Amino acid sequence: MSKTPITKKTSSSLATHWARLINDLEFATFIWPPRSEPIRRVIEFIRDEDLQKDVGLNTDKTIFAILDFKDEPIVPKGELYADILWELSRELREKGRLVEEFDALALLKHLEKEGYRVVLFVFGLDRTLLKGEGSLVKEVALVYKRFNNISALCFLRIYPDENIKKTLTEEIAFTNTNVFYNPVYSRADSNQFISFIEEQWGMSATKTQREFILKHFAGKLGTIKNTLRMLRGNPKMSLQSLKTNPSIIDRGKLTLDAFHPDVLKVVKKIQKGNYVQMNAEKEVLEYLKNIGMIEVNGGSYTLYPEFLNDINLEDDDVERGAPIGKIDMKKLNSLLTFHEQRVLELLMQNEGDIVARDKVAEKMWESDVDERYSDWAIDQLMYRLRQRLSQGKVPLTIKTKRGQGFVLLSVD
Repeated sequence: MSKTPITKKTSSSLATHWARLINDLEFATFIWPPRSEPIRRVIEFIRDEDLQKDVGLNTDKTIFAILDFKDEPIVPKGELYADILWELSRELREKGRLVEEFDALALLKHLEKEGYRVVLFVFGLDRTLLKGEGSLVKEVALVYKRFNNISALCFLRIYPDENIKKTLTEEIAFTNTNVFYNPVYSRADSNQFISFIEEQWGMSATKTQREFILKHFAGKLGTIKNTLRMLRGNPKMSLQSLKTNPSIIDRGKLTLDAFHPDVLKVVKKIQKGNYVQMNAEKEVLEYLKNIGMIEVNGGSYTLYPEFLNDINLEDDDVERGAPIGKIDMKKLNSLLTFHEQRVLELLMQNEGDIVARDKVAEKMWESDVDERYSDWAIDQLMYRLRQRLSQGKVPLTIKTKRGQGFVLLSVD
């Protein structure tokens, strides 16, 4: 396949930045937009040795570990070290090094003596930080400080308000010099992504379709992929109907709903038009500019991508956090990851009825379901969801109907 998901300019810029931090053995934090997927860009970087060499990395002596905690509300300390050991062992075996160590710290010590550079890419710390829990960040920082051959790059998708900054400051040296913002994808990246999907799917959008998609949805690659999926199924569908399609609206709501409450207040004001900047909202506006989700033209503020300006969350405000029956959903959701929340919502909407695995998969992976579908991942999520329901003493249980799907039942 000749096409890449995003432009080479953007890929090279990310790689160059990461390589500099890796070579300098830095501990850095990256703030990405909510519901973005930085892990995809990191995986592409890790798999592309030519790109690594182009940006000055020694590919023979550099070992990568992707630590993805999937926004779990609680992550045991042991899980961090187990993941480090697993990831490094897998990488080393691919390079032909025999791995006999059964302890992460012992392996790291040996790698330091052997002249290896270790890179920790850390994802999914958002939920723990939102709860004011910084022990996992502290543990990553302790590993980083303990050895002289480690760089650690942490990726967050949350607004760093004062509480988040305080938690990070208490655990690591969190200063402006090692915090970086990554904006949503540009129009050029979005245009490249359309070409990538066209080649991948063997389809071709018309010039009019491409221009419409770029005008309204540029910046959100997942949404663009969803629109192309619909156009592939019905090439003659009305383009205006894309903006009112329930799945597109749902994506927009999920994006906005992922914002910190303070950020969402400003976003809603911008949606209404004629927004006037207030000093109290200066930090929020700076954050939105840094992640590329507002555009300012002649003093006028609009959201980017453009379709977000028309997404109405007002109807959702009444229901958000309200108990369903005797269940306090706000309390329960505090125990759940984003995907667990989505799947539980689906099961609750169909309480007592069998929900097919395909429906669960669509909730988990949305437009990426074809690429990411995994029965193992579905079973693991259901296992964790049952644990959460038990942990929260929720009178619900999930039964597996072999060959059919899952059913949510009340417990008397």
